[in-house]
Amino acid sequence: MAKIGIIGASGFVGRHLASMARDDGHEAVLFSRSPRPGYELLADDLSSSFESLDAVVNLAGEPVMGL
Repeated sequence: MAKIGIIGASGFVGRHLASMARDDGHEAVLFSRSPRPGYELLADDLSSSFESLDAVVNLAGEPVMGL
């Protein structure tokens, strides 16, 4: 079981990815830049947001690591 962070999980692809990950027995951690139910708040210090994750998928449409 992997712990997968998904940024942009409220969109079409993100919703399906989160559902598929959970169906396969993985833990999906959903991130948002603003508070919303069921989502983790994306911290300014990204390393603290991602340190416990096995993978991160960015579907937000903008870089999160300054790239």
